[in-house]
Amino acid sequence: MIVEIEIAGATLTERKRNVHMGKFQARVDQPDRVEYKAYVKLLAQEAMAGRSPLQGPLFVDTTYYRIKPPSWPKKPSKGNPFPFWPWKKPDLDNFGKIIWDAVTGIVWVDDAQVVYEDNMKVFADVERVVFRASTIDEAPADLAQVLAGEYEVLIHDIPDQSTFGEGDAAESPRP
Repeated sequence: MIVEIEIAGATLTERKRNVHMGKFQARVDQPDRVEYKAYVKLLAQEAMAGRSPLQGPLFVDTTYYRIKPPSWPKKPSKGNPFPFWPWKKPDLDNFGKIIWDAVTGIVWVDDAQVVYEDNMKVFADVERVVFRASTIDEAPADLAQVLAGEYEVLIHDIPDQSTFGEGDAAESPRP
């Protein structure tokens, strides 16, 4: 089964604050993040349409569509050699945390089920997020074959680990 959720609007990143309760302390979501998670949970429940959470190993594909700031250069420059990609903050992994927390228990039982994820930030005219989760057997064919071990995965430039620590330090693969 493939679950697709389109989240309209600007994406928020995970941000928690410490709250002191007597001699104890807890980390809680900031109020605007609580609202965003509730919105994503509602969309997840609609997408699942009463079905049980996905079981087994999962594949997640998420694309974050962001509006290009007016100050962003149009052509490559020394300060921004990649003007066609939103390669500056916020960090890609911080976008995912808030969505993964929101869909846990609805789309999947536990986010530990995710064995492969594919994330991307791109510029677009309208801010939104497209989140897809699927069981591995529903993943794109080439990925499913690699994960199933049906293709030989080529690994380049990985030194023989049995030689670590031997020989001249200048020749060592470790920094």
